[in-house]
Amino acid sequence: MQGIAFLHLPENLAGSIEAVRQDMADFRADANAILDGHAKHQDVTGAVAHLHTHGDNILHAADRISANLTAEIAVAESKAVRSLYGLALLDMALFILAL
Repeated sequence: MQGIAFLHLPENLAGSIEAVRQDMADFRADANAILDGHAKHQDVTGAVAHLHTHGDNILHAADRISANLTAEIAVAESKAVRSLYGLALLDMALFILAL
């Protein structure tokens, strides 16, 4: 079965994905800083706040990516439905010619 492929990622989606990659790297760094600081019995309040900020950024970016992909899926679905209607018409025409 063939599918409908995306020829390229939309610019806003590519930017969102890159932002998530950066926030994930910052999130990991903050998590490691919290674990290291906790092991050394240091105050990690600032690192926890940064971790929370990066987590929020990741969630917001995931929402944007999800919305963009949903829009792309709607377009692909519309193209697929048009193709199916065309195939149905062709099938009907062949059926009528066969009679």
